Amino acid sequence: MKRYILLGLFLLLGAVMQLSAQEKKAAPAAPNAKQPLAYEAFVKQGMRKVGEVLPVYTNDKQYYLEIGKEDLNRDLLVSGVIVKGPWCGQSSAVTDRIRFVLGKENTLDVMQEVWDARIDSTLSEPSLVEAFEASNMPSVKFSLPIFAYGKDENSYIIDITKDVTSAGKLFAFPDLQWVNRPVANRLTVDTVCPLQEGVKLLVVHAQSDRTKGGFGMSGIEKHNTVRIEWAIQRLPQAVMATREADPRVGYGTFAYADYSEDPLQVKNKSIIRRWRLEVKPEDRTKYENGELVEPADPIRVYLNASVDGGYREAAVKAVGEWNEAFAAAGFKNVLQLQEGEAPAQWGYHSIVVSFLECLPKLYTVSNPYTGEILAANVVVSLIDLQKSVPTVQSFLQAYEPKVFSELREEVRYQVFRRQFSFQLGNALGLLANDASRGVYAPEQLRDPEWVSANGISPSMMDCALVDFLVQPGDGVALEDLFGHVSHYDRWALEFGYRVYPEGEEKAAIRALLMQAKENPFLAYAPKAKNDLVPYNLSSDALAAVKLGMKNIDAAWADVEQLSKALDKEDSWMSYVQLANGLMQLRNFYLKGLQEEVGAIRKNPSIKGYSDEAFTFATRSEQKAVMDYILSETYSGVPAWMQRTRLRGLSGNSGEEPMTIGMTWTSQFVTNPNFLNQLLLCEKEQRPGKAYTAAELYSAVNNAVFDNFSTNASFDRFSRRAHYIFMDAFVKSYVAMDVVKTMGTDVSNFMVMQMKSTLKSLERLSQTHEAEAGQAYFRGLYVYAQHLFDAAEKQIQLHKQASAKALAAEEFGNMYNAAGL
Repeated sequence: MKRYILLGLFLLLGAVMQLSAQEKKAAPAAPNAKQPLAYEAFVKQGMRKVGEVLPVYTNDKQYYLEIGKEDLNRDLLVSGVIVKGPWCGQSSAVTDRIRFVLGKENTLDVMQEVWDARIDSTLSEPSLVEAFEASNMPSVKFSLPIFAYGKDENSYIIDITKDVTSAGKLFAFPDLQWVNRPVANRLTVDTVCPLQEGVKLLVVHAQSDRTKGGFGMSGIEKHNTVRIEWAIQRLPQAVMATREADPRVGYGTFAYADYSEDPLQVKNKSIIRRWRLEVKPEDRTKYENGELVEPADPIRVYLNASVDGGYREAAVKAVGEWNEAFAAAGFKNVLQLQEGEAPAQWGYHSIVVSFLECLPKLYTVSNPYTGEILAANVVVSLIDLQKSVPTVQSFLQAYEPKVFSELREEVRYQVFRRQFSFQLGNALGLLANDASRGVYAPEQLRDPEWVSANGISPSMMDCALVDFLVQPGDGVALEDLFGHVSHYDRWALEFGYRVYPEGEEKAAIRALLMQAKENPFLAYAPKAKNDLVPYNLSSDALAAVKLGMKNIDAAWADVEQLSKALDKEDSWMSYVQLANGLMQLRNFYLKGLQEEVGAIRKNPSIKGYSDEAFTFATRSEQKAVMDYILSETYSGVPAWMQRTRLRGLSGNSGEEPMTIGMTWTSQFVTNPNFLNQLLLCEKEQRPGKAYTAAELYSAVNNAVFDNFSTNASFDRFSRRAHYIFMDAFVKSYVAMDVVKTMGTDVSNFMVMQMKSTLKSLERLSQTHEAEAGQAYFRGLYVYAQHLFDAAEKQIQLHKQASAKALAAEEFGNMYNAAGL
């Protein structure tokens, strides 16, 4: 009966759908789109024209943009950026390169291009090219109705009023809703300005929003007012030659599938992102003879008004260093500083630099077909500067105490130079280089002549902050402690920007890249996701940290005297800041060393260049680093940390910062990902070559639990270490989701280690030579056992659920096989 009811409902639904389709079919066709106005009728509405290239018409209420026929199917740059108010410096997500094409029914379409799949018509069969183009037609991103024709119908006028005053398709801030819906009566268009290749509009957006309340509290009114610069400009029509990417050099890339040679064997290729630097025809002979020449179109650099005083001087030095590095590519004066403000925040072949109270930002617009970087906006972060300066001062406190007084501003300028220089390298197409920090030897980083000539690493893109290895009396100049553009940077610019005679490029680049085979100064590795890179410098990370620790000892001896010099009336706050800075620095040094254990570095696998796909840190190096971390973490509070005014005035015994260090180290040695890394290294290397997880835990048990000996310490510091470690172990055990990873190497290792630890604690609860020790370890055992039992219960429940699911699946298979 149920089956007949369902059948009836199905037939009824079919009848309704058929009737609906017939009604739709019979409905009259939609009328044609509204016809555009003639130019004469349009201008009679009180319109005035601003600009000659992509002009804007306005009557101060409506705004219209004119697109000439010569601008159809041509690259244009549309942009939006907040120039004043909250989020100052942020560019709109619609900032991009676009093309208008004539659409259907009186519209202009902006096309969604296909660039990640390509074919070379000069290499492929015509039939294959035709099939490829038929399968990869661009789609319409959005359409705008043509409001009117231009004079003599040689152009098209579109209404951009909504784009300018609120949020439309051409101009908008879809990624920032707090300014994307301005109140109509609180919006003004300040200015409409002609540009050399387009037009810009300055608009004030005022917006109010009410955020939702919670927990019985009412919502909050949120008001924001910002000034936005909208712009649209022509881009050059000439096409730049591409350059294929190579994993030995760190450039941003565009990847695509190449169908040119064989459609059945598609090749994945990448081209680098770079600026268009070309040699003037009249300079070609000079260039090929090795004489430096200016590019046909230099990159214009604008430092806006926020970059002033000493910061402007620092920025000019950074620009100068990168200009000198371009000599490797045969060019001079590539980056040309411009006077005054930029005509627009976004402009072809321009980099606009701001210094604002926000996070660092780098915006670029590129042509994905050629890799050409068309324009860039750099925002240097005041927040990052304020965060970095105290760290640098702690680094250099022993070497040059004046960094807290007479040299304080100089430190700020040098940190700014370093930050801006890194971002400028990014703007030129370069990526962060994680290999450079581990190249120079500690003794080189303490040599004034070496550091002056070579910087603190071979690359400005290394993410290092300052040379913290220098010791009092080394004599390295303060400016040189912050590094400079160096070997790798020059080589990378030569790879990206050298112009080669026709037919010679591939061979020349191949020879250039081979220079990196035996030269560690030219090594490149993608940046690891680690915020602690400033604490990891030189080819011997352990020696570097020991030198840093030595500086902490030296600095601590003068903390009290320095704090009094900084604040003669009340030195207490200065003392607290100096002391805390050094204690935090100690923990960060140890945490930075964690990178050196279980390290696997992937090498670019290139025939004739690199036979080893991976590089492993040596067993002896890893063991030395791990033993040092454990010793410095669990051996008690250092003497210098106990001799502190903080103890007498606030009760700080030094155990508080040690607790942070113990937490970090305990989390590290129990991290399943790290343990899995060790197990993988052990598998990949010959026996005896790898630092193993078992070796690690032998050292951990010794450092944390005194090898579970019958006289194991259980004083206040040791008890804190025990509980922090066990808490970290169980949290990692659960976070690993051992329920799902049962049977894997890392899961088996952690289960085995947990059981071994529990067994040892149970034994100590009965055999410790002190009766109080037996009681303490009994409590620790019960605490750990309880946590472990809870995890084991989850495992059993999972096993039961898995068994039921498997049984149900087997029954279903039998049922289907029987045809039921």
